[in-house]
Amino acid sequence: MAKLEISLPEPLMAFVEAQVASGAYESTSALLEALVRGAQEREERRQAARESVEWSLLEGLDSGEPIPVTQEYEEARRAALRTRFAAEK
Repeated sequence: MAKLEISLPEPLMAFVEAQVASGAYESTSALLEALVRGAQEREERRQAARESVEWSLLEGLDSGEPIPVTQEYEEARRAALRTRFAAEK
């Protein structure tokens, strides 16, 4: 296991010590490991979301002939969504 030495401002160090003292974490290492793991998981979710958006855009490009999105088109879509939403209530 690798070692890491960090410096924290006093308010953050007090928070870390309080978390460990409360029993929420076994040690400062456990707290920092949980924080880093959480950051890693958030980054993995962000990356997966980016890839999902990219795939959706590619699928849209391959979905057929494009249609013009005019103000009338937008109004018709909104009206259809309002009707659908009202029916689901």
